[in-house]
Amino acid sequence: LCDTCDKELSKCADENSDHNCDICGDKLTDCEDTDNDHLCDTCDKELSKCADSNNDHNCDICGDKLTDCEDTDNNHLCDTCDKELSKCADGNNDHNCDICGDKVSDCEDTDNDHLCDTCDKELSKCADNNNDHNCDTCGEKVSDCEDENQDNACDICGATINEEPDEPDTPDTPDVPDEPDTPDTPDTPDTPTYSVEEVREMINALPTAITGNTPSEKKTAYTRTRTAYLKAKDAYYALSAENQALIEGGESKLDGLKVVLDTFKAAYDKADAVDTMIISIPATTITAENYEARKAQIEKAKEAYDELTDEEKGYCEKYSYLEDRLAQLNEYDSGENKSGCSGSIGGGLGAIALALGACVMAKRKRKED
Repeated sequence: LCDTCDKELSKCADENSDHNCDICGDKLTDCEDTDNDHLCDTCDKELSKCADSNNDHNCDICGDKLTDCEDTDNNHLCDTCDKELSKCADGNNDHNCDICGDKVSDCEDTDNDHLCDTCDKELSKCADNNNDHNCDTCGEKVSDCEDENQDNACDICGATINEEPDEPDTPDTPDVPDEPDTPDTPDTPDTPTYSVEEVREMINALPTAITGNTPSEKKTAYTRTRTAYLKAKDAYYALSAENQALIEGGESKLDGLKVVLDTFKAAYDKADAVDTMIISIPATTITAENYEARKAQIEKAKEAYDELTDEEKGYCEKYSYLEDRLAQLNEYDSGENKSGCSGSIGGGLGAIALALGACVMAKRKRKED
């Protein structure tokens, strides 16, 4: 105001951006950060620092990314946002997760070879509780027919063992020079014999296909069917040609089932080879150092799986594990986890602080200009 007449000569102004009037010195404004850059819009004073109270890896104020997902406590979850970063996997086949250490499976023998499908531990030994000379588990032959009590019946399976007729007496012959010794021939095991009706029932009981809801169930069905097939085949071809002719369609059914068994085994073996390739892929974090090797391993397994037929793919038990590894690779390839500064998933907080400091200085310079 005019010192004499009180006329208003000027209004308050803050040209030096110190919140006070340049003329009268009164306070005009308070510090505010309406553009959320942590600095006062007027005086550029730092009002706050980056913080992530909602655990989404971004600053609650400016929105800048502060951290990457990391799982330092190996519980499959991000330490910050609780996002699931991985699933349990057992690449070394010890029944425990390679990451968190939890038990992921029990010993099982779905292919009936007496060994655990995962760790190869011996779970059982051959046994023949149904007395058919074959192991109840793997189907391998464990014994031959024996008749120690000489009742013309096998002591194990009860099958009839043909009695050899007594040879007729022969008249005495004059002495002849001794024949040179000949090497002993190995004893041949007695073969159980079955009646035509028993063999017919065996063949009629054979399935025409390998069925099951899961690959493991189908493998078990294959083992049992193969055991029954071998038993029926041996019994059929032990019959005379005349008796074989009494079993209508016997040979054709056996031949047809052999094709089914051979086809299944070929498909299952191919799928099993791909499963072995898949489970050999580590589930550990991808880094710049292991990226190329891990990528080649994953792509090779995916290519092998894609080359399988639809039937063969149905026998693959580890495809979900391959999907997890593909997702892990895609996440790394997205660029979100590749940092030129860090060289691995999860950049350093020091690099982030430097970047934020550079942004603050650049903005302050723009305001001064």
